[in-house]
Amino acid sequence: MREELKRLLLERRFDEIEMKALKDKKSLRGMMAVLYDADDLLVHRAATAWGRLALSSPASVRRFMSRLAWQLNDESGNIGRGSPLVIAEVARANMELAKEVVLVSTHFLEDRGLLKRVLWGIGRVGEVHPALVQDIIEDLKMLLADAEADIRGMAAWALGKIGAKGIESSIAPLLDDERSITIYENEIMNSVSIRSIAQKALGITGCGPAPSAA
Repeated sequence: MREELKRLLLERRFDEIEMKALKDKKSLRGMMAVLYDADDLLVHRAATAWGRLALSSPASVRRFMSRLAWQLNDESGNIGRGSPLVIAEVARANMELAKEVVLVSTHFLEDRGLLKRVLWGIGRVGEVHPALVQDIIEDLKMLLADAEADIRGMAAWALGKIGAKGIESSIAPLLDDERSITIYENEIMNSVSIRSIAQKALGITGCGPAPSAA
């Protein structure tokens, strides 16, 4: 079951995944298992599938939300590496399902190993619900100076998605940052320079991501 789900995700056959989930609850457990996979693209695609299921089968998704939030805490051993991605996609699709856990995920900035995915989730949620993340804008601005390219780049990306104001002086140093990071957008992984992310966040035209092979 899990290997079949992985194949369908890699082939972007989301309609088939939805049909399986509606017919067989084991598919949902398989979708949870995929969130532990080492393949970043696969985990992101699984999050996309969960977001689609939040619309087509909200009752099925609802019972997994508390488990996803629990997996972020110390008691669980922080095992939920894909949890911020799923919570974000569910929140975008159906905030009613995620309203009790989305703030846990978007404010989970302490775990360095999970931080890139948390920042991605912040950007995804903040793009459609900016009010939910306004109180962490200053935290995101601080991360723009992070020594790790993935972190400062994703912080800039998230701020751009949120449409944050007053970030010009904080993000300006990144306009000279030629390091590239990978970001999942439009169901593929894109290699994007931090410079172009900063330009886009500031509304400077003539920039954009360069897609890589999925």
